[in-house]
Amino acid sequence: MSTPSNTTTTVSFAGDGYTSIELFLEREDGADDATVTLTAADGGGSVERRMTAGMYREHVVVPIRATADSRIDAHGCGIALAYLAGGDGLIDRGVRYVVPDGDRVRESGVRLRPVARWMNDPNGLCRFRGLYHMFYQFNPYGWSWDDMHWGHAVSDDLVFWRHLPVALFPQELLQRDRDWSGGAFSGSAVAVDDQGRPCADGDEAAAIRLFLTRHMYHEGGEDSLDEVQVTALCRDGMTVEDERVVVTRPNNDIAPDFRDPKVEIVRRGGASVARMVVATNLPVAPHAAYAVDPSATPGERPGWFTDDASLDRAHAALSQHPDTDRAPAIVAFDADRDDLGGAVWRYAGPVLQDVARGDAFTFECPDLFPVGDRWCAVGGLMKYRDAQGRFQPVRWYVGDLGDGGRGRGDGDGAVGDGAGTDAGAALSVTSSDLCDFGSCYYAAQSFADHRGRRIAFGWLVDWFGVRREHPFAANGAMSLPRELSLHDGVLWSHPVREVYDVLVGDAIASADLVESGYVTVPVGGTSYYADLQFSVGDDDGDVDTAAGAVSGNTAGTGTDDVPDFDVTIAADAGHGLAVRLERRSGVTRLRTEGMGTDSVEFLSHVTRVHRVEIFDDGDVVEVFLNDGEDAGTLLVDERLASRPAAFEANLPAGSTASIHSLGAAAGRRP
Repeated sequence: MSTPSNTTTTVSFAGDGYTSIELFLEREDGADDATVTLTAADGGGSVERRMTAGMYREHVVVPIRATADSRIDAHGCGIALAYLAGGDGLIDRGVRYVVPDGDRVRESGVRLRPVARWMNDPNGLCRFRGLYHMFYQFNPYGWSWDDMHWGHAVSDDLVFWRHLPVALFPQELLQRDRDWSGGAFSGSAVAVDDQGRPCADGDEAAAIRLFLTRHMYHEGGEDSLDEVQVTALCRDGMTVEDERVVVTRPNNDIAPDFRDPKVEIVRRGGASVARMVVATNLPVAPHAAYAVDPSATPGERPGWFTDDASLDRAHAALSQHPDTDRAPAIVAFDADRDDLGGAVWRYAGPVLQDVARGDAFTFECPDLFPVGDRWCAVGGLMKYRDAQGRFQPVRWYVGDLGDGGRGRGDGDGAVGDGAGTDAGAALSVTSSDLCDFGSCYYAAQSFADHRGRRIAFGWLVDWFGVRREHPFAANGAMSLPRELSLHDGVLWSHPVREVYDVLVGDAIASADLVESGYVTVPVGGTSYYADLQFSVGDDDGDVDTAAGAVSGNTAGTGTDDVPDFDVTIAADAGHGLAVRLERRSGVTRLRTEGMGTDSVEFLSHVTRVHRVEIFDDGDVVEVFLNDGEDAGTLLVDERLASRPAAFEANLPAGSTASIHSLGAAAGRRP
């Protein structure tokens, strides 16, 4: 017998006021008896816990003495992950991860990521009793995707996060039989009052109402796939209970791939109604009325079907074939009452179907929300590469809900404000594009906070094999929080104010270029923020130079093209690695060298650029153009991530460049 990979058999820790240790155990092959023993260093005795017979994985909670140093020894099993929990004020202090002896906890730095193991989709975003909550897809057992749990974290400011105990677990059968997979798939949250009704102000809410997909699949059995939508309640902001099924497939047109419920408030028949959107695919012919009009995406070249990001179009065509009779779709269900705990969810019909990208298998992680005076749907295109080679891109679709444009939003989008008027299910789409023009932004989810802002996070996923596996390392991270807004039918996204307040530090260097020229700035660390602004012609043809101060909300007014520029965001000549942002003849793009993404064209739709913001935190680069008119995100090879950063750029005359420190140590964290 051998200990399962990515596990340990011994961890030591100080109680430090916590009252329990939560262990994620994996049984050794062939081990009939698997136990963990807690021993207090002060001679206070020991406690033994035995894995349940027949379980090859199990979450085990062991009480500890809050003031004692202790050690856990595992026999017949390995410890995949462990953290201290319990005790007073846990939601304010967070859990403390216990790492294998000789290892260390890695700080998350600029963005939310797990201390270790696999993370994917953001789930259950909400504001509740003074804190922002984010649940997320989590595999505590390894580096890669596996049976899904819901991790959980809270924040005071959307930037710095405290991890809480894992909130949801896979179905027990999945922990007994390796041939089954699935678990607690993605979903959303609504803050509710003591009557179960959605709250306009989550700070005054009584509980969090969760919605998610329960997924089951037996290896090799295509007909075994089962996905249902469930709801559960979280009263204390940590403990989830009272789970029950609320939505199953209403007809056979809806595919078995039927998941990721997102609940929002719309107005129908003069009353506010909770609407759940779910991702699936539908037959094309019977649902032509719901197809996205091709005029919403003029001139866009078609992509192709593939479930492997490493396959180009020619190789994918040899072995992988889409079902051209079906296309990705988002469908809706409406609650029949205000009490979401007791509501019956009735099928309201399709919201949209993207026939133009019909080679995609299905949507994932759908969203539907009011923005400005319109409505916006969002979805990730599963098993699809677009014409530029981006894998599983996320698209937004802006339009009106209901017949004759009667679904136009009339509020700021906060839950319960009644945004939208008489909203039918179908979205009449007038414009559509990508949420992010980079390589890794996926499974985006939004929510409305107590200030009326529409805020989104995306999962930063390594489709192209940029990251390298290490013992007790994290695979997955979240984007910076982005505030969404609508400008002339285009969805913009820009870092929230808090990012500038607490992450962006003092200026390292600044430059005003009277003539075009080359700028280089040694940063002194692995992270930095750069703010580049260019002289552009205003509507009268005069030249205007934007101010260089860090503001986070500067509005651009320029209309004339600026000259070409070239920014080296990160580079290591010795390994032939680089990440660049460049503009050539009106085309703005991100470009990599020496990575798995070199063949992909990361093209932005923006042709006139007056401002570029770069957030480089070592292993992730997020770029924002023109205060959020477009955004692009790339993962960075770890050989670049560990090097001292240096900002280099060839900029046009009249530019300003301001380089700042970035991160917890550099920012102005309260």
